[in-house]
Amino acid sequence: MNPALLQLERAAVDIGVALPPGAVAQFETYLRELAVWRRRLNLTAAATPQAVISLHFVDSLLPLSVVDFPQAARVADVGTGGGFPGLPIKIVRPDLRVTLIEGSSRRVAFLEHMGRVLGLTDLAVVWGRAESLGRQAEYRERFDVVLSRAAARAGVTVELCLPFAAVPGTLVLFKGPNAGPEIAAAGPLIERLGGVLTEARAMSLPGTDRSRLVVVIQKKSPCGAEYPRIPTRLGRL
Repeated sequence: MNPALLQLERAAVDIGVALPPGAVAQFETYLRELAVWRRRLNLTAAATPQAVISLHFVDSLLPLSVVDFPQAARVADVGTGGGFPGLPIKIVRPDLRVTLIEGSSRRVAFLEHMGRVLGLTDLAVVWGRAESLGRQAEYRERFDVVLSRAAARAGVTVELCLPFAAVPGTLVLFKGPNAGPEIAAAGPLIERLGGVLTEARAMSLPGTDRSRLVVVIQKKSPCGAEYPRIPTRLGRL
């Protein structure tokens, strides 16, 4: 076993997440495949196993200690990139039915490869843009939990992601520690989209000097048919 994976085991204990049997071996495979694929697909800037584990694997697992994921819940990861946070969450909670949504066909190929290599079932990889898929009946308001680590400002991410959440359902955003004003500014749009901000929890990343704001929005009513709007209007009131 890669010694860096001891860091993952310790961090999981720190954040209160139980790793099921076989999970560490799957994370080791994921770590190895990322090292092979990351440069040509720009999957991550993290160059060491320790950085990947802290900044991607552990970070991805934070919502499991904040949000209740029902057994066999339908989970969408919008703009998943290299599979974060959807793949780590699927490894730890294999009962979940996870859909990874990604706009890059090359990254989609990597994600499909990872699903096969890790032997994951109930995992779908979808190629497309959120503003289009969120209007399609197959995906609109179909998911119990929607996740996004997207770097876009909160209003844009909320408008792209809340249409995927069922009623009732949950949207979880990963934001930087100083994103409080940004989240507050998105409040009126969250309400207009049928959501209620229920928590913005500051969490430290074990073994690092970094922290994360995990933002939880509950979907209480359907989004209007006009959402999500065209890219130039996303996130605006």
